Amino acid sequence: MPDSEDSGWLVSNAVKMVGIYASYVFLSGWAFLDSYFRFFSIDPKSLDISFYETLTKGFTILFSDWSFSITSGTAALWVVYILILVVPILVEKSLKTNLVIRIVMVLCFAGLLPVIYLVARSAGEERARLDTGDRTRLADIFFTLPNDTTYHGKLVLLRSGTYFIHGVVPLGQAATGKQMWIFPAEKFKEAKVTEHQ
Repeated sequence: MPDSEDSGWLVSNAVKMVGIYASYVFLSGWAFLDSYFRFFSIDPKSLDISFYETLTKGFTILFSDWSFSITSGTAALWVVYILILVVPILVEKSLKTNLVIRIVMVLCFAGLLPVIYLVARSAGEERARLDTGDRTRLADIFFTLPNDTTYHGKLVLLRSGTYFIHGVVPLGQAATGKQMWIFPAEKFKEAKVTEHQ
């Protein structure tokens, strides 16, 4: 009988942990995207980013940047997520019987929310800074406007037929500054996107 009680308690707590993980992953995705797009002077609220996109970004940032510094990047998120998994298992017996330990755990989990927010926000800004430099992951875009002038830049986002392009300059010139250009697709006479190598 105690075994079935223990397994029921473990299943119940595993379900709770999945909920906690999902909220942390959503928060990290939202903070990352908010910081990333604001760096490029794009208001994320105008992009209508879905819940699933945010959740996916919160998960994928764990694997997208291997600059393991505790103050920025994804290492701190890994540490937090592993602690959330390991600590309840280590104090499992005390959690079942000791109300004080349960309250401390809840307070610790709540206290991790600002940590996750700050780390993911820092990772978003760091990724945006890299995307404005030589280590960019942004695709190159070449486009011709109706005046027959060809421009190039870095495609930050294509959303609902609108191109958000960083560093737009006439073909053959080097990009300067942090300006963001927004073009509806119908403004282009011709456009070509080349993935960054």
